Amino acid sequence: MSMPISSLVAFLAILLASLFSNPVIAAPADSLNAQGFRAYSKKDYPGALELFQKAVESDGKHVVARYNLACTMALLRAQNKTCEYSAYVPEIMDQLEAAVKLDGKRKERLMTDPDLAAVRNYWRFQKLLGKRVSNETDVKELLVLIRWFGPSPGAMGPVAGAVFKADGSFEFWQLNPDNGKRRPRTGTYIVKGNAITFSVAAKGSDKAAVWTGVLGDSGEIKIKELDLILTDDRSECSA
Repeated sequence: MSMPISSLVAFLAILLASLFSNPVIAAPADSLNAQGFRAYSKKDYPGALELFQKAVESDGKHVVARYNLACTMALLRAQNKTCEYSAYVPEIMDQLEAAVKLDGKRKERLMTDPDLAAVRNYWRFQKLLGKRVSNETDVKELLVLIRWFGPSPGAMGPVAGAVFKADGSFEFWQLNPDNGKRRPRTGTYIVKGNAITFSVAAKGSDKAAVWTGVLGDSGEIKIKELDLILTDDRSECSA
């Protein structure tokens, strides 16, 4: 015996009302994000991470879940648990960039959010804030703010690194291929546009030298004389 049309309509109305009144069924991302935030509030960052990840998987356009996921990963980095929970800078920045793209107001919050302190000194974060290599002042700030590293072809990590200081001096090191030890160099640098001129001091058997570099929009410093590229990639969790 078939159900009368009026009864069927009433049944469907009740079913739909039930679905949309149940947050777990109607909006699983909202529910997962709320559970994640409760774990985050208790400083259970591993638990929060899992829940925020599920929320984002459920709804890729959930701005708050993406932002919360990025913050939780950054907090795990701050606890030196980067490798344990794959809390890598690129993954964190993917979430932040997606959140800002979905809601531009998120940029205002991430500018000062203490949860993101562990990723603040990286190229993509600063670029998201608006830093540009076309601005000489920005270039000077970026050089000092970021720790710079050469490529990591093997398990030993980066083959070179540099630290720029606000007083115009720099410290540079490069691995000696013969013994694997660092060969330090120091000197001063001058920035013009996005070009960098290094005046390298003599040290031991190494003569004084002048190197020329350029900071590109991809966050790479290319040093011509050394045929070397420096980035903010620290080669974390290498074997």
